Amino acid sequence: MSHNVPVSGTAPWFTVFTATYNRAHTLRRVYESLLSQTMQDFEWLIVDDGSTDNTEARVGEMVAEGRLPIRYIKKPNGGVHTAQNVAIRQARGKLFLRLDSDDACVPQALETLREKWLEIPENLRDQYSGVSCLCMHPSGETVGGMYPAYQWDSDYAVLEPLRGEKWGFHRSDLLREHPFPEFTGEGFCPEGLVWARLHDKYKTRCFNIPLRIYFSSNDSITSSMTRTRYRSPKGMALYYNEQMHRLGTLRALRHAVNYIRFSPANDGVWRALHNATRKGLVLLALPLGWALHVRDRQRGDYV
Repeated sequence: MSHNVPVSGTAPWFTVFTATYNRAHTLRRVYESLLSQTMQDFEWLIVDDGSTDNTEARVGEMVAEGRLPIRYIKKPNGGVHTAQNVAIRQARGKLFLRLDSDDACVPQALETLREKWLEIPENLRDQYSGVSCLCMHPSGETVGGMYPAYQWDSDYAVLEPLRGEKWGFHRSDLLREHPFPEFTGEGFCPEGLVWARLHDKYKTRCFNIPLRIYFSSNDSITSSMTRTRYRSPKGMALYYNEQMHRLGTLRALRHAVNYIRFSPANDGVWRALHNATRKGLVLLALPLGWALHVRDRQRGDYV
């Protein structure tokens, strides 16, 4: 099912991708934010992940205004990662930028992101997957930690522990080569799984300017993250297992603890030990991981 504003035959710079699920009440904020952009060479691709509210009607109203090139696709509910897989297959833009269904960005956001990309020498751009920037609260306060320098080409060992929301785009061609894995019955897969795989091969140009306005909400997936992870054990196990071999021992230990913590929801602790990329580290993490699992069970998070 789709609603579309006709677009030109020329590929736009950006595909701005929004995954939405029962967020009809916030989508207008995203729309107004995109209308205000100083650079308008983009398409807005909305993938509705099985909403049961009036999302389709709201999108239809925005399409009818004819002010933005909008494409709308509705699919059965499967999680944001499955919506992104649909979107990247349909994306026409050279660069793929995810903007959540309850967020906004400053008017210069797309223009600035494109400028930062073009500042990378053309003969070196094949070494980069994209560009990343900071986020801020509606108050203007920066969210989380800053990058090590005003402008910095990422090193994953430094990037991984940075706290707080970040924002940016990746090249569409690379995301098509690195789709999210989909497991039957699982509605969540960490974004970091794909981002880390890209970092294995490519750099990201990072800079300390907040361009995305981050709105926290009670119905976001992060508001019940522990239960979410238990309900998607295969995706979580894959993420934690891959992360362990990328990082130094102390940081990898945290992932090993979570690998054990959520393993009862997957194939069990002993199977997790057998499949671990760093078995010695997982053995070391076993007591704490199991203790956290017991605590989660007592709290009712593991159901």
